[in-house]
Amino acid sequence: MVDSEPWRSLDRALAGSLLPASWGTAPVTVLFSGGLDSGFLAWELRRRPATTLFSVGRPASPDLARGREAAALVGLPWSGGELSDAELDALDRELDGEDVRLEGPRRAIQLALLAAIVRAPGPRLLCGQGADELFLGYAHFRGLGEAEALARARADLAVAHDDWRRTAELGRRRGRELWAPFLTPALAEAVAGVPFRRHLPGEGPAKPVLRAWAQLRGLPAPIALAPKRAIQYGTRVDRWRRAAGSR
Repeated sequence: MVDSEPWRSLDRALAGSLLPASWGTAPVTVLFSGGLDSGFLAWELRRRPATTLFSVGRPASPDLARGREAAALVGLPWSGGELSDAELDALDRELDGEDVRLEGPRRAIQLALLAAIVRAPGPRLLCGQGADELFLGYAHFRGLGEAEALARARADLAVAHDDWRRTAELGRRRGRELWAPFLTPALAEAVAGVPFRRHLPGEGPAKPVLRAWAQLRGLPAPIALAPKRAIQYGTRVDRWRRAAGSR
């Protein structure tokens, strides 16, 4: 983007979207994979008092290793939690009792998020959900024309909002307050002001607008340019679910 106005609009919307979490001095925990989405949020909150980072995953999972390394670049305190078979099995059974039962990747994502919510320190949690839908982070956008990609993005975003409502309710039952800044209307409106063609990945990495914006905001390149790894894979919860289903 040559025009600076889209960046200014994004900056203003981001500040407003982070305000509920950034205001005050009560502890806030960023659910942190070390990737672009959660890394950007952590970077923006790095000067806020009582902000910490938390990664969760199966033993030796990529998100635990990457989270620890990226936390040093952000400069915030980090902790991690390893998920056991028994813990995941109990949470998976809990999801079976929900009125709406998600399956496939949506189920694995919700299970990984629920595990992070349960294990994270503190009652106020920040999450990077919605960035892939808002900035076209999924592989299924490659090769699509502009009109087709726009329709797919709108459908993806509707699903993300629906799933996030369920996740937030699971958190509320445990006394947790959750925020997903990328799912706020103000940020969606600012992103819509960027010509849609600029979001298309082409031959380069996904989410080109978010990556460029994050670097302009100063996010270190190892985080801003990190390859995408979805939460269910980075935590290895998807691998656990497939193994559990085969037993």
